[in-house]
Amino acid sequence: MGFLHVNTRSVLPKIDQLKVWVHSSNPDVLVITETWLRKSVLNTDVNLSGYNLFRQDRSSKGGGVAIFTKEHLQCSVVSTKFSPWFDRDLAELLHLKNSIWRKARHTLTQADWLSFRQMRNTCTQAIRKAKVSYFKEQFSLCGSNPKKFWKTVKDQENKPSSTQLPMSLNVDDVVVTDKEHMAELFKSPLH
Repeated sequence: MGFLHVNTRSVLPKIDQLKVWVHSSNPDVLVITETWLRKSVLNTDVNLSGYNLFRQDRSSKGGGVAIFTKEHLQCSVVSTKFSPWFDRDLAELLHLKNSIWRKARHTLTQADWLSFRQMRNTCTQAIRKAKVSYFKEQFSLCGSNPKKFWKTVKDQENKPSSTQLPMSLNVDDVVVTDKEHMAELFKSPLH
């Protein structure tokens, strides 16, 4: 599988050059950073024949990523389960907070540090509000069904489920490490 990464620093005026390059190198996956695209730019304006486009446009100066994958590849956007309450608005707010922090660190003025602290507090409040809203919605979907409720609680733990047997068991102050013996202990009624 062939990969190609290009930092274009504004892909739109260079799209014809990029098409020639892609045609000659024929990568399976093309990753473009610094696309500088905005939501107003249509996919058809930057489309490459024979490729599917996944893009994340910039929210401020610079940035933006586009990933082109050959049409025969099975690809989809995967949302992380780690923080389902975290959305694009929070990401943009945190990006703004980081920009204000960089400015305050550079200028060292009281006003910029005050601005940063205010934005940090705004971010903290927004994150808390998003979490509360998300969990209220998830638990309201459970209704009065305890099975759904506990499944929702378990899903929020973000712990991978394990189907492995433990390495050892402590039964009546005796450590058992033999897998067959442990399986027998699991089959027998609890003491």
